[in-house]
Amino acid sequence: METRMERYAKYREQIRRMAPMDFPSANSRGEARESIDPEFSMPYDDEGFEEVAHNGPYLLYLSRRKRWLVIKIVLLLLAIGGFVLWWFLLQGRK
Repeated sequence: METRMERYAKYREQIRRMAPMDFPSANSRGEARESIDPEFSMPYDDEGFEEVAHNGPYLLYLSRRKRWLVIKIVLLLLAIGGFVLWWFLLQGRK
């Protein structure tokens, strides 16, 4: 059985080879990046991961995941509310 590290190794390698200019600038303050670190496209250590997590495509991925999580929670609450309303309507028939 392959691990996640093995499964997604090719995608990580593609991301490492991408030019830094190909990454969208997703800064939390809305500012554009003025300078690109030449080590940005190199394999990163633990300290480099912090930089990638705040400026790289992972931030965009996280924002999309959070958005979908909120949508799913709202739909779940609507479904639960619908079932509760349905239950009360069925109780009124008896």
